[in-house]
Amino acid sequence: ATADEAVGRLLDTLADTGLDASTWVVFVTDHGPAFPRAKSTLYDAGTGIALIIRPPTRRAMAPRVYDELFSGVDLVPTLLDLLRLEVPADVEGVSHAPALLAPDTENAAVRDHVYTAKTY
Repeated sequence: ATADEAVGRLLDTLADTGLDASTWVVFVTDHGPAFPRAKSTLYDAGTGIALIIRPPTRRAMAPRVYDELFSGVDLVPTLLDLLRLEVPADVEGVSHAPALLAPDTENAAVRDHVYTAKTY
């Protein structure tokens, strides 16, 4: 099955069981193979990935695009914040939850820079 079909089955199962009302769904991609002049670089094409967060349906939040700088280390504090759990002091990254939950007109950039590096 394709990824689209698999995600669709997952979302359908959550809806059929009523768990969609209380379940956050997080879909993250990776970079895939390192193609020349694209994914093997530190330019946008080589560092950008898809991150889709679907809130519980009982939240009745309208879909939108959050196009601010987001680092991988921000995922854990953001998810903990969205779940209303305390973010431990030793967790790196910053939470984007307040910006994600605020109306578009109130969004302020959480980050003004993101660092990337090659380790090979």
